[in-house]
Amino acid sequence: MAEIFLTPRQIVQQMCDDVREKTNGAIVLSPDDLNDEMVLKFWPVATAISSFRADLTRVDDNTFAQSADEAGLEKHLESRKLPERFQPQASTGVIRFTGVNGSAIPIGRQVKRKKDGRLYVTAANGEIAGGACDVVCQSLQVGNIQNLEELGQQFELVIPIPGVENDCVNQSKFLGGRDLESPGEMLARYLSDVRDDRSGGNIPSYEAWAREASPEVVSAKSIRHVRGLGTVDTVITAGTTNFEQALIDGHPIERMPPGALLEVVQAYILDMNPTTDQHLTIAPIEQDFSVAIYFDLYDESLRPQVVAIVERLAKVFIYQAKPSDVLNPTQLHRMIDGRVGHLIKSLRVGNLDGDSKYFAVPPNKILNPELITIGAF
Repeated sequence: MAEIFLTPRQIVQQMCDDVREKTNGAIVLSPDDLNDEMVLKFWPVATAISSFRADLTRVDDNTFAQSADEAGLEKHLESRKLPERFQPQASTGVIRFTGVNGSAIPIGRQVKRKKDGRLYVTAANGEIAGGACDVVCQSLQVGNIQNLEELGQQFELVIPIPGVENDCVNQSKFLGGRDLESPGEMLARYLSDVRDDRSGGNIPSYEAWAREASPEVVSAKSIRHVRGLGTVDTVITAGTTNFEQALIDGHPIERMPPGALLEVVQAYILDMNPTTDQHLTIAPIEQDFSVAIYFDLYDESLRPQVVAIVERLAKVFIYQAKPSDVLNPTQLHRMIDGRVGHLIKSLRVGNLDGDSKYFAVPPNKILNPELITIGAF
């Protein structure tokens, strides 16, 4: 079903060609003949036909997961009886309030982190006793950026509460926040289920269980015999899912799973695992990674803008690499070509951490951008 889609103009042109053919050239029309009544009637019909053909294209694309849109990927997950698309979630933690004994802290009261203005809201009622009260709070917004690793951060009540001090601090980390599952994550889950035989206790099973344990898990890679025969380690990542948007917004890139998540995944796998493997859920080790990109532009005055985009894409390429992935220059070349290829006259990507061809990410590591060299030929 290739070349299904046609623009309204293309369809109007075909209609004009049909008129010329049927009249043996006696009537010659053009899509731009807007003073001609026949052409004017062609356009709304062509627009409707073009819309219909666009729907056919979308249906054809959604037949295969690799070309499906986001709604199509969700249906592919459903067809394999996999968990639905992971939705964005708020983070949850505990904030300590101080004040006069007996003062009530109602549910739904907002507190603001002084450092950056992030808003959280009390998720339960509380009452000051012994001069203090710990209350479970939840971030007002959703997403990985709402997680907070530091303890003792300064907060303040947005609206004062009688008998309660405005200043307060968090007694626990704020965890559980995650971004909407990206199309790439959905596709990876689907393809992993299609390609791998989950017979129970094998590597695909461990990786699937890790992803099922919590929607906070972004990726999972299991490795056998790391600590000796009969051992399995599963490396998980958590945090940022849309690396490019995080870079654009200036948000920190987070991929290291918190200790609490490691415990959740470990407990789930031990509960599901029918074998006698000695399993351990671990966080990855970060490794610096360099890449070199050279290009010439048709219009060199655009180099500063193009360099900024290329550098950002190179960082995304590095950040999204998972343990055991095999990287090659063509992958980054296609990313750049798809975004600014129409501006680039010639392009070469190489020096994948010192190797011009391929780089295999170690099974227990993730990559951090170190040196991104961008130059001209």
